[in-house]
Amino acid sequence: MKVLIADDEVYICSLIRHLIDWEGLGLTLVGTFGNGDEVMAYLERDQADILICDIEMPGMNGLALMEQLSREHPEIQLVVISGYRNFEYALSALKYGAVNYLLKPLDQKSLNDVLRAIVTKSQQNLTSERVLERASARLQFLDCITKMEMPGSLEEINQRYHFNFTNGLFDIIFVCFPGSRNEINQLPVVCRMFESILRPKLQELCHEFEIFHDSPAAMCVLLNYDAGDEKALKVLIDNILQSSIVEISCKTQKKCYLGVGTPQKSFSDIRRSYMQARIVMAQRLVNRNQRVFYADESTENDFTDQRLLTRQEKDGLQRIVEEINPSLVRGWVDALFSSRAQQLQAHPWLYIGCSVQAAWHLMVVTDKLDAEGGSQPAKLEEFIAVAESCETPEDLRMELSALIETEINQNLSSKLDNVAAYAQGAKQYIDKHYMENITLKSLASGLGINPSYLSVLFKNEMQMNYSEYLLSVRMEQAKKLLRQRDKNLSQIANAVGYDRVSYFGKLFRNYTGLKPSEYRRLHQHGLGD
Repeated sequence: MKVLIADDEVYICSLIRHLIDWEGLGLTLVGTFGNGDEVMAYLERDQADILICDIEMPGMNGLALMEQLSREHPEIQLVVISGYRNFEYALSALKYGAVNYLLKPLDQKSLNDVLRAIVTKSQQNLTSERVLERASARLQFLDCITKMEMPGSLEEINQRYHFNFTNGLFDIIFVCFPGSRNEINQLPVVCRMFESILRPKLQELCHEFEIFHDSPAAMCVLLNYDAGDEKALKVLIDNILQSSIVEISCKTQKKCYLGVGTPQKSFSDIRRSYMQARIVMAQRLVNRNQRVFYADESTENDFTDQRLLTRQEKDGLQRIVEEINPSLVRGWVDALFSSRAQQLQAHPWLYIGCSVQAAWHLMVVTDKLDAEGGSQPAKLEEFIAVAESCETPEDLRMELSALIETEINQNLSSKLDNVAAYAQGAKQYIDKHYMENITLKSLASGLGINPSYLSVLFKNEMQMNYSEYLLSVRMEQAKKLLRQRDKNLSQIANAVGYDRVSYFGKLFRNYTGLKPSEYRRLHQHGLGD
């Protein structure tokens, strides 16, 4: 660390130089100065870590210097040395960041103790920064694992992400802790405990490894170990994992399931092992007696790119949401899984894949309906964590059903406050434009909401659907025109929105019980309605 000394008395500067244990503390003197102006001039062309400064100096004194340094060079550690015992001097020095205030005559031990404390704290801060930088860089690497390509060579990855990978085998283990939605917030604690159990065991096997917390209920373990007898390594890994499972079960009474990808000789293929581990771990849904599942070369690894829901299934889900009909949710979810029962049994990862895609489509639908909230990505991420913590297919069905029902009840039903406004808006439009070709779609478009949703709102508010109300408005207007007797039936039909007189006549008779001509004759004879 670089040290500056500022004192207008030359012999004091010389004394300080001889009192400090430069070598023992790892300090270097880079300049002595007679006032603050000289110090600031030096700092314009170079830097320093520590300033040992007197208060009373000609020109810019010590307090003025410290005030300027606190603004322009706050990183410099300040040590004040003065023969003045005035408390105000000490108070001002501390205000501007001085770490200590020493009085003349100087004591060698006190001076070196103060400097040693500065050096120690600086080293600790530097170590902490490096540890945080290393941890942050390594944790960011999980994003690289999930991508199609690795960012550079093994040497570049080591340097950029602070790893020490060597040529050998690379493998991924995916760990899942099953639990209910209410337990999601507790599972990270279990994950941390399992990590503390697993780390010391992996240190004996691996050149390098890292544990990533992929979600609140899941962990991803990256291994790098020697290539050799892979059967023996598999036995060793299995023993480590099985013993860790037993230990976490004894400590927390929690189950955990592990999926192990196939070892990859090239680090660029690590994503394949990652996908295999996630896929094979889904075997727990159909085989809960086993805890560790090993992938093989036949394990499929492209499930994230598949379109798992049919157009008919997506349309069905959209109708349920738009019509605000939670009573149909469980039937839709049951049909989703029942229709592909054999496929799900053969490929259990489809349970999670279908559930996640259904949740994703649900978020798309609610977003299009302009549902309140705007937190769809966070909701989807939360559901993925819940899905990955499910232990049985029935758990998945219940969680997916609960998500859909929650979106219907919380998001769409929150619009019920606007029922009267939407319904009245539609009513007013019909009252004014009854003679035009009005459809539910055009009506909803004018109000900026979904047609199915408008249909439900209008009926709830008006106690009749929009077409019944439109008919009543047209027929009442037709009755008015018939009583006026200045238009023929064809003109009246056109005036209330009908091209054909015969169709108008049929609707009028169904509405009033009379033909239009009969209604007109009755009014001519003063019989009224």
